[in-house]
Amino acid sequence: MKALAAEIDRHIIARWVDDNVTPAERVDDAGFLRRVSLDIAGRIPTVSEVREFLADPAPDKRRRVVDRLLEGNGYVSHFTTYWRRVLLPEANTSFQTRYMVPGFEAWLRAQLKKNAAYDDLVRDIITVPMTGAKTSTHFKMAAN
Repeated sequence: MKALAAEIDRHIIARWVDDNVTPAERVDDAGFLRRVSLDIAGRIPTVSEVREFLADPAPDKRRRVVDRLLEGNGYVSHFTTYWRRVLLPEANTSFQTRYMVPGFEAWLRAQLKKNAAYDDLVRDIITVPMTGAKTSTHFKMAAN
């Protein structure tokens, strides 16, 4: 895993050099926890979560908090909403699309909860029948 992270970092740094970008300074632990909680769970951390994180002397506490957030219900809920908005933006203005939202969100929530691969998600989305009743049924059945 460290080798993969190092390879990704190498590509990012090369791009920074090519584009003459200076990265921001490393954020302190409190700032990191706030940012990662907003990014992954869609909320700021509670006071008790902040106190616990700041009191933790372990050098891998940042990795562990990311893992914990990714395993939590906040991640599933936040990214279900995020991906539904990205993939069905017309749901707010189209009655026909709005009809599909509950089944789609239930299916998507189940996929995120089981950590489905993105290529599998995309394959399921683009191969679903696009008639109202069948689509809703497909997503409801897939969520179970």
